[in-house]
Amino acid sequence: MKKFYNRNFAYGAAALLIGAVSFTACSSEDELSNTNPTYDGESVKTQFAINIPAAAKTRMTGEYTQQDGNFLGMKDIKLIPFASMPASGTESNLGSVITLGNISDNLSATSNAKVYNDVAIPVGTGAVILYGQANKEAGTNFDKGAVTMPSDYSVLSNIKFSPVNITTNETDAKATALAAWMTSVANAEGWDAAGEGTLKDLRDEFLKTTVGSSNSVLCLMQYLYNALAKEDGAEATAIKAAIKAGNGVVESDGKLSYGEGSSLAGYPENINLPDGAAQVVWNSTKFDVVAASGNTGINVASLDSYVYPAALCYYVNSNVKTADTEVDMDAASDWTAIVGSMTGSSVAPTTRSIAIEQPINYGVGRLSTQVKFGAQRVPDSKDDGHNSSVVEIPGEGFKITGILIGGQGEVGWNYIPTATGSKTIYDKSMTEGMCAKYSSDFTGAITNYTLAFETESNKDVNVAIELVNGDKDFYGKDGMIIPAGGKFYLVGQLKSSAATETGEKIFKQDYNTIAKFNITNLKSAYNGLPDLRTPSLQLGMSVDLNWEEGHTFDVDIQ
Repeated sequence: MKKFYNRNFAYGAAALLIGAVSFTACSSEDELSNTNPTYDGESVKTQFAINIPAAAKTRMTGEYTQQDGNFLGMKDIKLIPFASMPASGTESNLGSVITLGNISDNLSATSNAKVYNDVAIPVGTGAVILYGQANKEAGTNFDKGAVTMPSDYSVLSNIKFSPVNITTNETDAKATALAAWMTSVANAEGWDAAGEGTLKDLRDEFLKTTVGSSNSVLCLMQYLYNALAKEDGAEATAIKAAIKAGNGVVESDGKLSYGEGSSLAGYPENINLPDGAAQVVWNSTKFDVVAASGNTGINVASLDSYVYPAALCYYVNSNVKTADTEVDMDAASDWTAIVGSMTGSSVAPTTRSIAIEQPINYGVGRLSTQVKFGAQRVPDSKDDGHNSSVVEIPGEGFKITGILIGGQGEVGWNYIPTATGSKTIYDKSMTEGMCAKYSSDFTGAITNYTLAFETESNKDVNVAIELVNGDKDFYGKDGMIIPAGGKFYLVGQLKSSAATETGEKIFKQDYNTIAKFNITNLKSAYNGLPDLRTPSLQLGMSVDLNWEEGHTFDVDIQ
């Protein structure tokens, strides 16, 4: 089976072993002589072990996704016994759901077996389902991921796993203050007195903006301030005064900043959303904050549609193998040989040992992302009806501060989607040094890893890269200004039709999706983050899919 990585560690090789199992009523004296004294008429208490071949831990960003073979331990472990493998989700289990203790990441150097004693397993068990998630307490939800776990595992069809919302749809006070500042600048007396000319053009450009984050608004105000500094007269002076009148805004040698205690600073970082999620719209008299989709006519997702990356979850639905002899748990290391030596297929009165036949797998998929520029100098949209403009990519590249993935939603008992996903993952925990530099190929490119739930078949997935403009102001989609120092977004669509090996699913549990983004121009750069559910986005990516350890997308942003 294809795994998340190419290292020797493969958690999918883990197996579970149960020993010292006793019996139901027996028909012969030989069987009676082997009866486990813990047998209560329905189940027996057993020795139960999990084997986890694991590499040493690392401190790299890939740690939270087990990219580097570092076992993180396991918690919330549920074992559900069945007579046979569930297929539809309507099957009833045998007895109660079994909760197992957490597994530490501190495994023995000579034996990776975690042994549980006195675990009651029902006689007649022919299959089990096991659930768990990585036992990682340190770090934020952006670092380790998050998932809403079921509160009850007793009814299979009721088991659901859901992404966790980052915030609500409520309008933040800082968002309101920023919109008010923008309104005061838009309605400054100097504009009306200016008539036709440069000032009118500047105001028209300003009113088109939809960005509403603290950083983006400040960059936009700096752009205006710099342009106004070239103009003489009372009109320009009045507009500059309105800009400097923002709460806590400080001007020093022509450079604007937020002073300590400014009500305008830190949004939407204070609610953990990407800059592009904070958007506004001009309604002919003032700027309105956009908190929910569908009420402004612009393409923006509601604030409560953003979710954390998925947590590292484990899942297996497998038949069991049984034997009538006890197995030495501590000495066991070759689990393939152990399973192969077991000839039984159901827990019987004479059973002494049990192993899960299939490996434990990841319940989630993973996106591995690399980004680069295909040229040192790339055009923006200013040459499309404006004037020619070329953006120079600095040697250190443009910093990448986030990756957003659409199409996420609830999954069921088998980690398969239950409905069309309408949520968007925001991953802001980037690998150190993650950036987009000019390079002829992806050799040496830094990779970021994001965990995601499986997506539906035949559903394309939009992915957005969040970058910081490390050069001069440039023009993006629809001629919108991307100010120097501001964040912008490049969106690409991953086509499900290319995902033939996984049933045309972009993300599939236990598979790695590899996306390599090659940026050739910035004409389709968004200054605000669009709704990634929308099929008619300005797309700058052509996709060539090659299957190896999962999905490999070679993507040109044009």
